[in-house]
Amino acid sequence: MGTKIGSQTDKSFIWNPIQTDIDIQQLLNNLHIAAISVDTDLRIRGVTSLAAKLLHLTPADIGKPFHKVATFFDDPDFIKDIKRVLTTSKIAEKELMLSNQRWFLARIVPEDSSTDSSAGIILNLIDISENKNHQKDLQESEKRLRALVSASSDVVYCMSPDWKEMNYLLSDDFLANTDHPDRDWLQNYIPEEEQPLVIETIEKAIRTKTPFDLEHRVQRKDNTIGWTSSRAVPILDENRNIREWFGMAKDITRPKRAEIKLLESEKRFRQLADAMPQLVWSSLVNGKIDYINKRSNEYLDLFQCSDGFWSWEAMIHPDDFEYTSKGWQKNLQSGNSYQIEHRCHCADGTYRWHLTRAVPVRNDQDHIYKWLGTTTDIDDLKQTEKDLANAREVAESAVKAKREFLANMTHEIRTPMTVILGALEHLDKTNLSEEESYCVKLAEKASRNLLEIIGDILDYSKIDAGRLELEKEPFSIRTCLEEVLKISSEAAENKGLELKLNISDQVPQVTIGDETRLRQIFFNLISNAIKFTEQGKITVTATRLSSTENEKSPGTLLFSVMDTGCGIPKDKMHLLFQSFTQIDSSSTRHFGGSGLGLAICRGLVEPMGGDIWVESEEGNGSEFLFTLPILLERRTIGRDMVAIEDCEILMTNKVRHILLAEDDPSIQEILKVLLDKPQWRVEIVDDGAAAVAAWQKGQFDLILMDIQMRGMDGLEATEKIRSLEQDEEHIPIVALTAQTRKETIENCFAVGMDDVLVKPARLEKIQQVIKHLCQ
Repeated sequence: MGTKIGSQTDKSFIWNPIQTDIDIQQLLNNLHIAAISVDTDLRIRGVTSLAAKLLHLTPADIGKPFHKVATFFDDPDFIKDIKRVLTTSKIAEKELMLSNQRWFLARIVPEDSSTDSSAGIILNLIDISENKNHQKDLQESEKRLRALVSASSDVVYCMSPDWKEMNYLLSDDFLANTDHPDRDWLQNYIPEEEQPLVIETIEKAIRTKTPFDLEHRVQRKDNTIGWTSSRAVPILDENRNIREWFGMAKDITRPKRAEIKLLESEKRFRQLADAMPQLVWSSLVNGKIDYINKRSNEYLDLFQCSDGFWSWEAMIHPDDFEYTSKGWQKNLQSGNSYQIEHRCHCADGTYRWHLTRAVPVRNDQDHIYKWLGTTTDIDDLKQTEKDLANAREVAESAVKAKREFLANMTHEIRTPMTVILGALEHLDKTNLSEEESYCVKLAEKASRNLLEIIGDILDYSKIDAGRLELEKEPFSIRTCLEEVLKISSEAAENKGLELKLNISDQVPQVTIGDETRLRQIFFNLISNAIKFTEQGKITVTATRLSSTENEKSPGTLLFSVMDTGCGIPKDKMHLLFQSFTQIDSSSTRHFGGSGLGLAICRGLVEPMGGDIWVESEEGNGSEFLFTLPILLERRTIGRDMVAIEDCEILMTNKVRHILLAEDDPSIQEILKVLLDKPQWRVEIVDDGAAAVAAWQKGQFDLILMDIQMRGMDGLEATEKIRSLEQDEEHIPIVALTAQTRKETIENCFAVGMDDVLVKPARLEKIQQVIKHLCQ
């Protein structure tokens, strides 16, 4: 084997054992191809100048074993690869990094042994460092892209120009990844019902070569159906032909489901709102109406502005607009619920009253983002309220007229009754025959019955009108019942009936309540018992019931009035305690009465906090029972109860000078007769001014003052006298009135009167009051 080496000073040298043509040698050097020739013994036979430069070879290295000088290859298996090529005569390629950190593609090509017995291999080295760097950059870019996709949960994909093939798809966990061409992507990712929309959108984008955005459902990685928002952009070449499509898709399943749920909720809300008879609307935080229901659109005179909002200002009545608008703006600023009444202009051209309510809707941060409201037609209700107000006014006027009528009738009836009873009492004290005395007593009894009926009617009128007022003063229960029985005893004795009183030791000595009303209840019940009992006895009982619910409670009083009368049939029990009702209309003719007594009893017991009922068996008598709560007060009785007998003890032989102010001549006459006693001297005047003048001139011990007189009335005269009295000077003034109303009595005491006598007053009562005040 000959050896021919070019000049060592020549930068471009080659040793060619196969006698390569000189022109090919020059071509190889000019192309800067790095090539090494190695024989079958793995000795270097020749190198190109570029190979010598890259591998730092010199002519001295020619003929040396390749593996001795090939330390610049960072691959221990490279020699094995060369031997394999020599054995198999097949070309091999391998990427190698040299010691200068540059990458080369080593191409091992076997020489043709048929033309040269000493054939070996040619090792071509191609510098691929730049490609390697690009590949590394591409891998880093793809790594960053995958990390970005993983961090953002977005999907990145690349499609062929005609969208027939999906080149790759990168996804974290939303969709199934693919890194190879997929021609079945439409079936793999898009549900069948969504495919027409997707295809139509893609075809339009391909025709126009423009990006597109699309929301559609997809087959998720977990085999569930989700929602995605996809955007694809065409990548164009220099001729504006689509080279590929690059796109990103975002998983919007959760917000889309929330949106669908919200839309369904809104749909239900709109359906419900349209079904409601009210006008339903919503507004933004600035007060602009952005929604009205169907009824609002049909019912009110509304119109939609160009910006899509609804104008409401024009429908408000001009007289109501200012306060309605100011109230709305105030609530928009404060965030408080809004409610106002105003008139609206309706589609039929009329104005009707409406009630508008609105509440703020707040988000999770408690910020108002919307208002929801209703507007309800209340015109009929307003008219009804107006009618009711008018009816109430009429009713109140009627009640007032009734009350005034009853008061006037009471006055007109009691005034002559004062004369009648006074005359009868005076007549009864004269020398009368037995028959005359009987007639006088009969007339007096009838007059008293008439007064009782008048009193019952007045009391029932107060109860029925809800104007009953109860006193709360301390009084003795025992004293109250004893006095009631004392007054009722005469009627019982006249019928030969025994009247008994049983009071338990457990009953407190003093309680708080209305003694007068309690007396009235007992008078009614005992009077009924006497009326319906022909023989036997009547027993009045008072006991104390202990409290089972509260040990500290003073308990309840149980009262009963039991008789041995005719009893009450069971089928008539329901008629008791009803107004103007008797269990047998025939009994009215036989026993008399207005049928109001028991109704008044119930009307008095229940407001006192008690209950009343009856237990009876026809033919075996009746027992009327009622309860009252015990009210205790830690103070003693302060009322001054003076009995007639006490007055007699206090009487002296001193003559009392009495001034009578009364404008009714008949009352003047009867009182003059009744008061014509040796120890009393009476002077009469007929109006208040005369009473004041008489008081100033004379020395009077007491004044009997009618409160209803012509000119200056009794109340005004009393005020005048009290204002003129000197220190420590005080003349007793007793009111004379036919009025029984509480306010009338209170007015008497308010102006300084000392006591009140209600006409017709019994002579005994008049004497008692005069004697007590003059002591």
